[in-house]
Amino acid sequence: MSDLVLFLEARLDEDEAAARAALGGRAEQVAGGPSAWAETVGSDGQGPVPFSGTGPERLLVECEAKRRIIRDMQEQVSFAHAEADPHRSASAAQMSQGLYHALMVLATVYAGHPDYRDGWRP
Repeated sequence: MSDLVLFLEARLDEDEAAARAALGGRAEQVAGGPSAWAETVGSDGQGPVPFSGTGPERLLVECEAKRRIIRDMQEQVSFAHAEADPHRSASAAQMSQGLYHALMVLATVYAGHPDYRDGWRP
């Protein structure tokens, strides 16, 4: 899973850099600055996500949301394996497989990238 996570994080870094470049000096002012991006999607995952069209502002919000999904998935997999006992190890493996599949779906957006691996296709 780590190669796929690294691939996704690198693509999100590129998307975020492109969005910030498109915003120019406004990047720090949009929606209250850099910390506001996390607040927009809510640090607890419950905050409202204002509609901001399809421009660079929206891309920044999407990047933060995808980063949150990746972090949450990694935490769930780590927790499932840490809590696994011999009777529950099959469910931990199923959870890992399901979460990995979700990451594969997120990565399909970047299927045209030279670093994308065909083995990541869901």
